[in-house]
Amino acid sequence: MAVLNNAQEEQIREIGTHLQKLRQQQSISIEEVAAKTCIRLRMLKALEEGKLDDLPEPIYIQGFIRRYGDFLGLDGNALAKTFSTDYPPVEFDAQAILGNTTKKLEAEIFEPNMVEEPSEPPEIDTPASPPPAKTIPPYLAYITLGVAALIALIYAIKKAPTLESAAQKQQPVTQSVSASPVTSTPNSIESTSISQSPTVSPN
Repeated sequence: MAVLNNAQEEQIREIGTHLQKLRQQQSISIEEVAAKTCIRLRMLKALEEGKLDDLPEPIYIQGFIRRYGDFLGLDGNALAKTFSTDYPPVEFDAQAILGNTTKKLEAEIFEPNMVEEPSEPPEIDTPASPPPAKTIPPYLAYITLGVAALIALIYAIKKAPTLESAAQKQQPVTQSVSASPVTSTPNSIESTSISQSPTVSPN
């Protein structure tokens, strides 16, 4: 609920009526205005009908008038400036609000308090509270993970076979063996094959 003075109430009624007539002349529904200006439908109806209880503070009302005027093709800033956002002066009776507190304050100023205040607070034996738990900052966990990943990467690179050692493992080892050529005679082959085969004697 806005706190408005009489001049502001009259301004809202005039501006709201003017905006409503202009909107109806252009055959625009109030729902369309609400959708295009992003002003709640309830606020637009309250502005057009001059329902002051449903309107917010004057500075917001001025913004609604500006957006509504711009939407209808008017100079929204000029229209909004016709509505005053000054707050009405607040009248109050200080004596009614404060009551007799001023007399009490005067009495305390001129009559000092005679109650003696203890010079030192009494010592109370309290067990020492445990130190607050230390928490690990989140960035420290990321740093630790990064260092661990770096160490694992270095280890994997060192253990990986190098190109030279891999090439050596793939080539078969060839040793030069010197051997004299074997010459065989057919007789010697037959004699060896006969001697190795089982002998069967005919009866």
